[in-house]
Formats: sequence, structure tokens, C-alpha cells
Amino acid sequence: MNKSLLRLNLWMLRWLSPVITSAGLIALIVGLILHVLGWRVSDFILGVTGLILIAYTLETLGMRQQMIRQYEIELHPLVIVTTQPTQDLVLKNIGRSAAISIQIEPLAFKPVPAAIDHIQVACEIIASFHLLDCLDTREEKLVSYSCHIEGSGGIKEPFQNNLKLVPHISQHATRNYCMTIHYEDIDGNPHKSLMQMGKDGTKLLSHT
Repeated sequence: MNKSLLRLNLWMLRWLSPVITSAGLIALIVGLILHVLGWRVSDFILGVTGLILIAYTLETLGMRQQMIRQYEIELHPLVIVTTQPTQDLVLKNIGRSAAISIQIEPLAFKPVPAAIDHIQVACEIIASFHLLDCLDTREEKLVSYSCHIEGSGGIKEPFQNNLKLVPHISQHATRNYCMTIHYEDIDGNPHKSLMQMGKDGTKLLSHT
């Protein structure tokens, strides 16, 4: 089921169930009072009782779906990227199951002159990250990447200077960058982590 649709269904169940239950209890009390006063309302009371049962059924269904979603979240992989000055970028799975087919979207960054010795680069450099096959739970691996510059006509010109990415998007960065990580769980379900890196530090913005 689509996650946005599931959230909508859970919201509707949380909203409908208390309303139906409250209305049913009020109607049941009114029906009992009318019954005591001699009114023939047995069918009405029976209908209201059925309404209350429906409300409790909806409530139970909502709780069940919420428990299932919580269980799925607990078993999902959660891949983040961290920085280690001596090892450059590192991918780490802090989730409770393995992640497979891990791919970081290409990142365009502005090189910081203080982090490049004797090299002047006026344009942005693009880092293309290599696919990582698998990352077990609590495992971390070094990120492999290559850098290039977009030349005239969209031609990719390799940047050959053993460029380390970390100084330009962490301690020396003058702005923030967003890194998007795509990966799958062992059942083939897609997931995504959005990381912020740069002058305001490294943080996890969202994950799905």
C-alpha cells in the first residue's frame, strides 16, 4: 500500500472511530431513556449497538495498521553518510536489516580554495558515487567516487588531482549540501535517506 494512502487511512480511522463511538453512546443513552419511558425503541437500540461495534472494529483496525507500520519501520535499513577526516566519506547502516543496491545521487559542489593547494577551480565539480552492493546492519564502508567538470557541450572532463570531497562539504564548506541516498531492503522495497552536509554540520533530514 502507498505510504501516503496508508497515513490518510490511519488518520481517517483515528478521526472516525471516536466520533462514531461518541455519537453511538449518546444515541444509546437516549434510546434507553426512551425505552424506560415506554417508547418502543428496541430496533433503534440494536442499531446503535451495531454502530458502536463498527466503531470499535475501526479502532482495532487502525491500531493493527499502526502496529504493522511500526514493525516495518523497526526492521527497515537506514543508511546515512558520515565524514571521517582520514577516510573521507563513509556509509553506515544504522537500521536493523541489511541494505542493498546503495546509490548516492551525484553531488555538485563548489571547491574551497583553502582545501586545494595551488589549484584554481572556478566552476563547480561534480562527484559521481559508485554503487555499493550491500551494507549489513551496523556495518560501515568507505564511499567510492570520482570527480569531473562539465566541459563545453556537456562533455565530462575528469578532475585529476586526487581530490578529497570531505573538506569541501564539511569543515571548510561555505554552504550546505544535500546528499540523497537510495537503497533497498532485502524484500526489494525502495528507501531513501536525505542528508545535510556543510557549514551547519551533518544531519539526517528525512528517511522513507
